[in-house]
Amino acid sequence: MNNYKSSSMVLLFAKIANHYDFMNHVLSFNLDVGWRRKLVDALGINSQVRVLDLCTGTADLAIEFAKRAHVKEVIGVDFSNRMLLVAKTKIKKDKLSNKIRLLNANVLGLSFADQSFDVVSMAFGLRNIPDRKKIIFEMYRQLKTGGYAAVLEFSPLRKNPVKVIFNFYLENIVYFLGKILASAAREYGYLSSSIQTFLCPQEINGIFEECGFKNIKVIGLLFGSVNIYIARRMD
Repeated sequence: MNNYKSSSMVLLFAKIANHYDFMNHVLSFNLDVGWRRKLVDALGINSQVRVLDLCTGTADLAIEFAKRAHVKEVIGVDFSNRMLLVAKTKIKKDKLSNKIRLLNANVLGLSFADQSFDVVSMAFGLRNIPDRKKIIFEMYRQLKTGGYAAVLEFSPLRKNPVKVIFNFYLENIVYFLGKILASAAREYGYLSSSIQTFLCPQEINGIFEECGFKNIKVIGLLFGSVNIYIARRMD
């Protein structure tokens, strides 16, 4: 699956779009709100910046950025038009339409000029892109010198004492709640398995390094099952 915007993925996210925010809050015990806030805080933005938010989904991270005074513009990109329709409603409700622009496109096929953004971010989208090196290199390409890549993503717990509990939750509770609350057992089953088979933080760090990033920092959350990756383009 070299094309990120595959028909199966489009259908998957279209089906869960209307329940996506609700399910995220339920499944994370509402911790996901704080995780996004922590990512933005970790960047320490203190000057006017342009942000590109990849795999923006329903725009929770884009909205978190746009609420900050030093963020002058956020462009949120996603292949799912259904997710973006939900995002548009939220952005209008929060009166942020003047700061956020949404783009329905494949994040691996964007035509922005090199070094167009001060921050390129992504929340819970990296593991759904087969070619991780390509998307991280695209983040690097689109960043200005001194700019930051910021990624929020789940991680498998391979040697953690809470691994058994975490995997039971993913394999059983997430599936069950997806079936009962969103009528999407298969879709949430996929999302669970994608976490368990994803790369560990050390492997992701390695890709950032291969793509030219420096000063890579990992902030572990929830026993390491969620991580924030901050990396800088320094050339």
